[in-house]
Amino acid sequence: MPTVPAIPTLTVPSADKARSALTDAAYVGVGAAVLTAQQVQVARKEIQERIEDSFAKLVNLDPSDVRTEVRSRIETFAKAGREALGNKAAGQPEAKTTVKTSKAAA
Repeated sequence: MPTVPAIPTLTVPSADKARSALTDAAYVGVGAAVLTAQQVQVARKEIQERIEDSFAKLVNLDPSDVRTEVRSRIETFAKAGREALGNKAAGQPEAKTTVKTSKAAA
């Protein structure tokens, strides 16, 4: 009589292993969410401190200091504009250039 080959057995993971894998994945997801929330909270606190510091400096300014700062910034801006536009904007006369021609061209 001919021999019948053995039927291979399939191993199916048990329900405990599947549950364990899903539980581990859930813990990893929750851990990542907690870390992200903490990072957002730290960033929010840093931004809030910066805003509070800037506001405190603004409130404590003397009006003459504000005028001086505004004038300084306007002068810096105007100077940069004059340099960008060249000598005409600064009210300076244009430099005169002379062109020499050679006798061969005449």
